[in-house]
Amino acid sequence: MTKIYTDKSFDIEKFIKEHARLETGQRYYRIFHCAFYLCLLPRNIKEDVLNIFSRETKSAFNSILNIDQEFCQSIDECDYVLLPPDDIGDSKTDILIQWTPLIREAKQAGKKIIVMLGMDDDVPFPIQPELGIVFRSSGFLSESTENIKGLPTVNSDLYHGTYLPKKLSIGFCGLVWEDIEDRVDLIGSFMDQLYEECNFILRDQWSGNGPIQNRMEYFQNLNENLYCLCARGGGNFSFRFGETLMMGRIPILLNTDCILPFRESIPYETNCIMLTKDDLPNIGKIVTDFHDRHSEEELIKIQKENRLLWEEYFTPEGIFNHIIRML
Repeated sequence: MTKIYTDKSFDIEKFIKEHARLETGQRYYRIFHCAFYLCLLPRNIKEDVLNIFSRETKSAFNSILNIDQEFCQSIDECDYVLLPPDDIGDSKTDILIQWTPLIREAKQAGKKIIVMLGMDDDVPFPIQPELGIVFRSSGFLSESTENIKGLPTVNSDLYHGTYLPKKLSIGFCGLVWEDIEDRVDLIGSFMDQLYEECNFILRDQWSGNGPIQNRMEYFQNLNENLYCLCARGGGNFSFRFGETLMMGRIPILLNTDCILPFRESIPYETNCIMLTKDDLPNIGKIVTDFHDRHSEEELIKIQKENRLLWEEYFTPEGIFNHIIRML
């Protein structure tokens, strides 16, 4: 069993309480990168942490209770040293300065460190392969060294237990603004080429901040369309991708050089429609070709498989188990 050590002085309950004061929709968006850390806490502390959460956030993290492993008591017996969670507003410099003593201790003990980054920051994180491994949600694959891995998002479970028949319907509900050119271009291309099949709700406000009705419409849109557009937001990753899998739907992912999580295990090419910016002039044909060559039975099979992929790779329990195997 891979053994993990961390700084025992870090107050995880205080950290979680600070984020629990945020609006409902923001809570798990800001702490999804804590999932691996939370899995390693003693059960009584896990229960205390879950009791801080709202019902929606609790549903996102409840599977931490399924993990029995706990942090090592000393750095000498561990295989890796995990840096405690950071605030997503912290910079790479903040993180390295804050945990310099722990990083130094790990280096002296000959142990590699693990860093979990949930921030939107796309810049490279300066950890050499011999020093440790970085799991990050955002960033660019082409700029990443071999020790940079994709970090899955974590989201609440609002699964309805239904699968849609063969009808070409493409959903999107969310914020569109000029600073995120890739998202604007993707939506514009679909509206130009597949207007009748698009069920888009375009907002000038992020769904996590707005009225509860906006949030309900967001998940309703995911549920009622066979396909869902997924493109980067402020960071170079898509939270909507995991939510689409959770709902048992088929993502249409604009891959903008993303560091996709568990790339070697998740069948992105067969269970999603993967696009690049070069594909935008032809997306109508690409999407209709995918849809037409799959029978209704095959499309329902993909929906069921995608729900299982979410359970296996995007829940805290699944993330923990797969990262441990990777380590």
